[in-house]
Amino acid sequence: MINIQNLNFSYSPRKALFNDANFEIPLGKIYGLLGKNGAGKSSLIHLISSIYLPKSGDCLVMGHNTKKRNPNMLKNIIVVPEVFQMPSIPIQNFLNMNALFYPKLDKELFFRCLTEIGLNIEDKKLKMNRFSYGQSKKIMICFAIATNCQIIIMDEPTNGLDIPSKKNFRQIVLKHIAQKKRTLIISTHLIKDIEEIIDSVIFIDNGKKIFHRDVEEINNKISFVESQKEPKSFIYLEQTKQGFCYLKEKKSEKTSKTNSEQNLNLELLFNGVLEKNQEINKIF
Repeated sequence: MINIQNLNFSYSPRKALFNDANFEIPLGKIYGLLGKNGAGKSSLIHLISSIYLPKSGDCLVMGHNTKKRNPNMLKNIIVVPEVFQMPSIPIQNFLNMNALFYPKLDKELFFRCLTEIGLNIEDKKLKMNRFSYGQSKKIMICFAIATNCQIIIMDEPTNGLDIPSKKNFRQIVLKHIAQKKRTLIISTHLIKDIEEIIDSVIFIDNGKKIFHRDVEEINNKISFVESQKEPKSFIYLEQTKQGFCYLKEKKSEKTSKTNSEQNLNLELLFNGVLEKNQEINKIF
């Protein structure tokens, strides 16, 4: 469990980013962490991983208070940042150095994941800073999986990946994380890349959690509908080139010929929660 209790954090004494924040994140699921620019997603990642410490309140990860930076906690959590600088050393040296910090690191799994994500490295003596941004992203994703950490946090993991690699990314997440009941928190704006693999969504805005539900619960409560005609009743509506797409409370009646019920649409849901927060949360 990741348990945030009365947490306060700010970069400036004049304005708090998190103000008495309280919420729980059960382990063993894949989460989509969504929010506008500056909403606090990256800061939350840094607080969970103890890169940042709260001004007051607590963040507990697997029973450990992040303020203490307990080694037993740190060896079970890893962050893949959006932007990073690769070291000027061969991959094998990188693995050997980091095995000291991640005792469950599986080097064979690392190279297997690289192949599965579409990166075959023939020259293992090639220095890591010689790879492209997309290749570097693949390396860091596969390294995070190979550490066998209980908690993996990725910030914009699919940014920089080509289309086939995004498919491969989803497949290795399902194979090596979902099937083994590990926890993955994905913070991203490229929400189409993760809709098929997440178990739960967390929306934050202005340092507050405004929505946190499992995908199964969302699909049981809300319909995502496309229609050629403007509907008479809806919770949230957007106009599209083909007509309209909207959110409505789940009903038992069949959709008409002009309406088409869709699978989870995270972008539509997120925009709906931002504008119709109370109405949507009342459904649950």
